[in-house]
Amino acid sequence: MKRFLLPFLGLCSILLLFGCGNEDAKPIDEQLPEKDVTNQLQAAITAFGDEPTKTSAAEVDRAFAEFDMELSELKLKRNSTEGPDLAELETRIKQMEATRLSEKLRYTKLRADAGMKAVKEEAGQTAQTVKEQAQQTGETIKEAANETGNALEQAAETTGDQLKEAGQSIKQAVDPE
Repeated sequence: MKRFLLPFLGLCSILLLFGCGNEDAKPIDEQLPEKDVTNQLQAAITAFGDEPTKTSAAEVDRAFAEFDMELSELKLKRNSTEGPDLAELETRIKQMEATRLSEKLRYTKLRADAGMKAVKEEAGQTAQTVKEQAQQTGETIKEAANETGNALEQAAETTGDQLKEAGQSIKQAVDPE
């Protein structure tokens, strides 16, 4: 037994030194390129939701393009794959297609929400502008009515004075006393 133990321990030591030294190795699930493009797409859509600008929308468009390119590459790879690898590839493709659909729906909803918010803000500003213009028009009409009333009052007073003078002139012409 000692005869096998020493070579076995030596072999284990060699394997530990040379065989297990790959600290950069990632689990297989994390090595899949579609994980990166999926994460990038989700992050871009989340950023758009936080701040819906033209720049963040362009980032989402770019992320969708990269995602679609990765999906297309997997579909091309499917033509040259057979057996259990083909089944795994089909599963990955279906997962990516489902992810794309759900992320497209999420992005569309965020865009619609951002559009509605902009419309509401614009409607609020328009309503405020209409209200201010109506108040200004009301003030202008009030001022014009006051000026018209003053002018009519002055005209009535002047006409009254003129009629009084005309009446006195007629009286003196008829009755010269």
